[in-house]
Amino acid sequence: MRLWTFQFPRVVRQLRRDGVYRAHWRDVRMSGPAWKRAYEWMTDELIAMGFQHHLTAPIWAWHSCNGWHLAPTQKTVEALFDWNGRTVFQLELEVRERDFVISDYGPWNEIIDMAFDCIRDQRPLVVSEKDRAALFSIEAALATEFIENLTLQACLRELRWRQVCSIRKYTLPGIEQFVDQP
Repeated sequence: MRLWTFQFPRVVRQLRRDGVYRAHWRDVRMSGPAWKRAYEWMTDELIAMGFQHHLTAPIWAWHSCNGWHLAPTQKTVEALFDWNGRTVFQLELEVRERDFVISDYGPWNEIIDMAFDCIRDQRPLVVSEKDRAALFSIEAALATEFIENLTLQACLRELRWRQVCSIRKYTLPGIEQFVDQP
């Protein structure tokens, strides 16, 4: 199955050098406590499915981006990452279906919002069974979203160099490119 993931240059270098990359929890912690809480919740769900263990953070990829099995675009990169002139690579992967779990990006963003509320209110993250089911039900996503809006993500345990079909480099514009110069 074709998937696409965005990674920073250091990840691509490590993947190429070692042949495998596993995400580190320290990278998630640097994103902030709400992100860490949401990722830990997702990891607990993946463990319950028998897919993941707590030693590594999940790696995110795209299955469908604004349409069934469509690759992400430059607009996707710009929406996900800061506009600070840094480089991001899109890796196109061929991954066995048993090596990833698909979820719906919309409900995942709602869970991230819940995690931010939990940090602010200093309470645990509790996700209802209804929200959990919406996250992991691709059938529900297909039934409720217009196909051109369908956005599905995939969680992977690791990346392997042999999965890489192609690499595309994106250099994100710096914010100064959008500010009027005197």
